[in-house]
Amino acid sequence: MTRKGPALSLLLCLAAAALPANAAPEAATGAAEEATALPEAVVGLPLEITASSTLVKAGRRYGPEGLSDPEAALPWCEGQEGPGPGAWLEARLGGPPGPAEARDLIVKLVPGYAKAERLFSAHARPGRAILTLKDRISGAAVTPQDSYQLAFHDRPRVLLFRIPVERAVDPSRLDLRLAFDAVFPGNAFEVLCLSELRIFLEGPEPAPEALARDVAGERAYLGAMLRRSETGERAALRGLIRLAGSAYAATPEGGQRLDEIYLDLLVARPWLFLSILAREDDGVRDTVLAALRDPARDTHPPERVLGALRLAQGRGLGGEPLADLIRHYTLRNLREKRRLESAQADEGRPAPATDWPQP
Repeated sequence: MTRKGPALSLLLCLAAAALPANAAPEAATGAAEEATALPEAVVGLPLEITASSTLVKAGRRYGPEGLSDPEAALPWCEGQEGPGPGAWLEARLGGPPGPAEARDLIVKLVPGYAKAERLFSAHARPGRAILTLKDRISGAAVTPQDSYQLAFHDRPRVLLFRIPVERAVDPSRLDLRLAFDAVFPGNAFEVLCLSELRIFLEGPEPAPEALARDVAGERAYLGAMLRRSETGERAALRGLIRLAGSAYAATPEGGQRLDEIYLDLLVARPWLFLSILAREDDGVRDTVLAALRDPARDTHPPERVLGALRLAQGRGLGGEPLADLIRHYTLRNLREKRRLESAQADEGRPAPATDWPQP
């Protein structure tokens, strides 16, 4: 399997998403470039998030505090009347004080109430937002344009937007504002929801010798995450999944090793592994799915992999990627059955009675 290389080769510009029917006239602002994966040379920034309003219902508070925590149980949902246009989020960025060279700011979002398909469809989702990024001390914009337009896809998937900076900035002084001016309406509730908001600062592209050091560091990181993943720790599983876009994954050793690890994780913890994978960005998710379909080495029989996939499906996971994997391993399982039957027939022994899944 051919893997994508590190850094900029992972960043591909996508066509703009379709806007919902209630979109306001386009503002005098440039559209933010969408990307398919986080590059390696990024630093996640701590956030202090406030919102225009917050829903409180049945004793539960759907506040913005958990937006920067992928493990948060509840999304942010606005509490104002109406379907959502006019709602806003403001994030005060953190990090070590002092100037840092930055190429881009990368905004990671998961729209809607993304915990389940039915919840996503039931609640309103962002259709478009206007983003501004300013220095809170001087009040000046730190981007080439005063504001950027973010167009959302109407699906419970990770979205990444690249905001150019190309200058030295002090992350501890940055304020980001998202103003939602168009929404996709919910089929049951008008409440606008968002499940994740995280901010990453991309530094200068690393030199070749730095990438070589990164491979060694990522190899050590792999070993640490493998040990922690033995107990089913979600953060460790997520760390292993995100190595799919690393410099280590682009090496022959790393590509084969990660193929084996992803198949092992699927068989051992199918629901947990696939549910974490579903929340990753397109580039990482597609790379891991390709590794699961066509691993460098078959370390598990197709029957076992198929059983794991069906177990995850039985616990409520769905979607076309899972259905595609089930179809793929059903056919592989059938081919393996026929191969065994043919080999046993050649030896003059009857094939054992089995209950093989049929496509």
